[in-house]
Amino acid sequence: MKKQIRFGDLVRNSGRPQVVTLWTEPEKNPALRTAIKQNRVLTVIQTPGERDYGLIGFHLQPGVAYLVFPRPLPDAPSAKVIGINYQLVEQPVLTPPTVPREEKPKPAPTKPKPVRREPVPRKFKVKVRRTASSVSEVTVEAEDQATAKRKAVEAVKGKPFPLLEAEEQVEVLNAKRIAGMK
Repeated sequence: MKKQIRFGDLVRNSGRPQVVTLWTEPEKNPALRTAIKQNRVLTVIQTPGERDYGLIGFHLQPGVAYLVFPRPLPDAPSAKVIGINYQLVEQPVLTPPTVPREEKPKPAPTKPKPVRREPVPRKFKVKVRRTASSVSEVTVEAEDQATAKRKAVEAVKGKPFPLLEAEEQVEVLNAKRIAGMK
């Protein structure tokens, strides 16, 4: 009968492991290579319908997970590790995958910035209304308010308009580009 080791005992003696996912060949992963040499890798066999179990060491095969411990595991290559408790596994720190130097993507060519053209002046015909307004106070005698208003208008009609005291208002009525002219 094969020797059995409890997963909890491994964690107690060798620390909490981290899951390692193979994105490249194991030979191209220096951290995994170092862990294999230091006997810190547990291969977890995950078979549907059965309980997961582990084998000490790195065993390359499909359908397995690799756990890397911070300290070396016991030297028992034929032992079966039972009672895999994934709650004792450290959450992995996400790092971007490394790209070999010769395969680094080239930066996308940048588009040249468009040349800003100076605006070309064009000719327009614009209708502008200028209005001057002045406020005057007039005293009149009348029987009612409507008659007083009428008499006040007649009183100021004959007097000169005080342009120096007037307020000017400017309003654009419309603007049209003159065709054929720049």
